[in-house]
Formats: sequence, C-alpha cells, structure tokens
Amino acid sequence: MKLQIDGREVTVPKGTNLIEAGKKAGIFVPHFCYHPGLPVVGVCRICLCEIEGRPKLVAGCATPVEEGLKVITQSAKVREARKAVMEFLLIHHPLDCPQCDKGGECTLQDYTMLMGPSRSRFTFEKQTWPEEDVGGKLLLNKNRCILCLRCVNLCKFVAGEDEIAVLSRGEETYIGTVAGRKIQNEMAGNIADICPVGALTSKDFRFRSRPWELKPVASVCTLCSKGCNVTMGYHPRRNEVVRITARENMDVNEWWICDRGRGGFWGIHHPNRFTAPLRREGTAVSVTTWQAAMPAIVDALSGILAKHGAAAVGVVGSGELTNEECYLTRAIFRDGLGIANLDFPLRPQPPVIYPRFTIEGDKNPNTRGARAIGVAPGPGGLGLADMMRAAADGTIRALLFLRGGPLEQFGDPAVVAKALGNAALVVVIDNLPSPVSERAHWVLPGVSYAEREGTYTNSQGRVQRAAKVFTMRGDTREDWRILQDLGRSMGAWTHLDQAPEQIFRRLAADHPAFRGLDYTILGDRGAPLAAATADVAVG
Repeated sequence: MKLQIDGREVTVPKGTNLIEAGKKAGIFVPHFCYHPGLPVVGVCRICLCEIEGRPKLVAGCATPVEEGLKVITQSAKVREARKAVMEFLLIHHPLDCPQCDKGGECTLQDYTMLMGPSRSRFTFEKQTWPEEDVGGKLLLNKNRCILCLRCVNLCKFVAGEDEIAVLSRGEETYIGTVAGRKIQNEMAGNIADICPVGALTSKDFRFRSRPWELKPVASVCTLCSKGCNVTMGYHPRRNEVVRITARENMDVNEWWICDRGRGGFWGIHHPNRFTAPLRREGTAVSVTTWQAAMPAIVDALSGILAKHGAAAVGVVGSGELTNEECYLTRAIFRDGLGIANLDFPLRPQPPVIYPRFTIEGDKNPNTRGARAIGVAPGPGGLGLADMMRAAADGTIRALLFLRGGPLEQFGDPAVVAKALGNAALVVVIDNLPSPVSERAHWVLPGVSYAEREGTYTNSQGRVQRAAKVFTMRGDTREDWRILQDLGRSMGAWTHLDQAPEQIFRRLAADHPAFRGLDYTILGDRGAPLAAATADVAVG
C-alpha cells in the first residue's frame, strides 16, 4: 500500500502499522509498549500521530496503513500530545538515572531528553516500592515501571506462561509476579533487554559495567544446536565478557535467546581454566610449555603409528568445534594419517519447547556441520563406543580427545575409565578440566568459543560466523592452530593458514555441502548449506 509519512512516499504491505511504515520511510516514531515480536497493546500512547483529514490523533502501533494515507509525525499537535504523555509517565518515576543500571540504553531517558518536560508540575510525594527478586535472572524495581506491558506479553506470548501480570487498579496499578511465585520460564531474561525503563534488570549484569564501556561483538551461542545470534558485551579495559544479549535474526531466533545462552559467558572466565600445557606422569601433574609438549606428543604418536599401525589410534572429535576445526580433524587424522577410528560424542538433552522458541535437544552447536564434513569412522573404522572398548582391551593404544567431558559422554563410564587407564598415550585439547583431562597424559589448553573465530552449522543447516571476541591472558592457543601444528609436525598437513577464513575456503572447495559459501556471503546472519547436497552430506 502506498502512503505518505511527513511528505515521504513509501510502499509497505497491507497490515503494516504506522511505526513500521515510518521505519521504512526513514522516519522514527517513538514507542514504549510496541515491540515487533509482541502483540500490539497500545497502552503507552507515545507513538501518537496525526492523519491528515482526521480530527483525532491515532496510536502509530495500533493503526494499520491505508492506501493514500497522509501521516504527520512532527506537527505541533503531535509534539504537545507526546510531551503530555511523557509528563504523565514521569509522575512517579524516580530521578535516579546516574545510578540506574539501564542508564545509557534507557528509552525513557532518551525520550525525556528528546521531547519530555524538563520540570514536573507535580509536587506530591512519589509512590515507592522496595526492589524485589522476581526469579530467574531478574530484579524488579516497580518505581521505574511505566506499565508498558512488554514483560507481561513476553512471558505470555513467547514463553506461554502467565508469570507476570498487571496487579491492583487505578493509580495503585503495578507489575508483579502472579501469586508471588518466582518466574520459572527460561525466556524471562529477554525482559531485561526489552524493558524500556530499567524496571526489570539483569542480576548477571547489574552494576558490573556501564553499557557505553562495552564493545559489542556479533557472535553465535554455542550451548545448543539452535545457533542463536547473540551480542557479546566485551569490556576491553578488563579484558572480560560481562554480558550476552540477543541479536535479531529472523531465520534463527527472531529477537530472543534463552537464559542458558544469556549466562553462557561464565565458563569463559572460569577460574579453573587451563592456561598452559600440562603433563601427567603417574599421579604427578606438571605445567610445561608448547615447545616441550608438541614434540613429545608427536614422537609418542608417531611411534605408535609406526609400530602398531593406524588401527591402534582413536580420535574423538567434537560437535563443539567449528566447521573449520572439524575440517582439519578429518583432513589431518582420517585423510592425512589414515586413522579410520574417528567419531564424536552426541550430547542430547531434553528439549524445551515454548510457543515461540525451542531450546534444542542437542547440546552440540555443530553436530550437523561435523556430520556434513565427515567427522565419522572411515572404512573399517570404529565408532565411539567400539573405540572405547578397543582401548579398554588394549587394541587401541593412543586416544586423542579434541574436547573432554564426563566419562558417560563417551560410552559406558567403566569402559571409558579402563580405556583411559590402559592407553599408552591420551591427549586432550580442552579449556576446562574434566574427568577425561584428569586421566590424560597431556592436556593442551584450547580456548572457548569467545576466543576464536569460526563458523557453526545449526540444526537447520544454517552456517553462521562467530567472531573472536578477545584473547585470554595465558599460554592458550586456538584449537585450529593446535590442529594445524600437530598436522604439520606429523606430515599430514602442509598448509600454514593464518586465519579460519582461509581454512573455510578449503572446506568450501572440498565439501559439496559448503560449496559457494565464504565469509562475505555468510555475513552477520549466515547462509544455508547448499540445498542440493546438504541432506545427502548429512545423511
């Protein structure tokens, strides 16, 4: 439908409201209660607009476009109405911007500076409530609430839960949890992102930093196979990730992430992180150097290959690795060294299904990518469970784990423990301790997903880039560098790629499912695997 907004002609689909039509025309219409991912409620009235020929102002969120409509968003009548709305909303709002955790990214603060009154005509005492822990990752400060209902609608519409409601009546109206129960749904953390006034703030981020101190970095959550798009809030001065928020991608997660992903930065800075290579001799564990560890591992592995053949080595890959690292895993161990015993563990979990969001039943962020690339047993090779049994029986003498974990993740715990105890060489690349790393002869300190660049293929076959956010202090190395060093030392990899983008080009050239893709095409939103080959490649 064709219409004019402030004299600018724009064409939008039927059913579009004035706020969205304004966006397309490059005209901003202020709004509090409206969110494109939630039902329209039309309660804040800050989006009032004038329509030529009509006597009354209309709410931009609740008014659909009509053919030939002439909308005015900047008339004196509109400005006066919005100013009155702002004065009304600020009647009980505290003047605590300097200490409010929302300061710097608060819509009410911005609009007050833009259009609100600089003084209030109301001199009576403001209503006040104490702060309240409402469950999940949220704290509620009712004093700041303007009753926009975004929190109510998010719980109801996205999570399907009536956990927050409008309570009481008239001037006493407030937002609260139903029957005083704590919020349970795992989508509630999104409220801290969309609350326009700092009434509901995140416990994790609260007072840890000011928003303007952070460098936002586009990334992908790696806690399940959904591949939600996120923004990592990196604090450069502290070299620390201090929060994760949702990043819009309508093909993956729309505007939302779950609370597991939102808290996914804690492991990055876990105090028990590996920061240097470790060597275990008997019960003694010592810190060593890359210069000592890599030649010793290469000598031991080469000796086993020469004496017992490739069938005496098992490589346990990981669905947590990037596509580039999965490609190196196959190219070096299976194609280069002829090790057919190659597999990776699945990590299932109960899926959580909300009306507008699903937490996937696969903890691996890249199961589909690993399968498409062929991180799987070669001809005559053993799968993971058989590999562990063979190592427990002494047939397999060397085990390389590209990620550790609990013993049951790799098979029968008793068998895996025996396998780790019997193998002459156990090497683990990981960033956190685990029962596997505790039994390994060598531990090489890899990095978390925030410390390396790469791509992941989600459960729907969409390949997405995750940027490197920061470099952790210590002697860690990106997993793709470790794999290249190991491959070159073993004579199974001749390239010396300096960035994952170069490795991805080789992957796209070698594997039909990735053909035609590169980092430019993937951009910030990703792209699907080649449709004609993806299903065949995944099997």
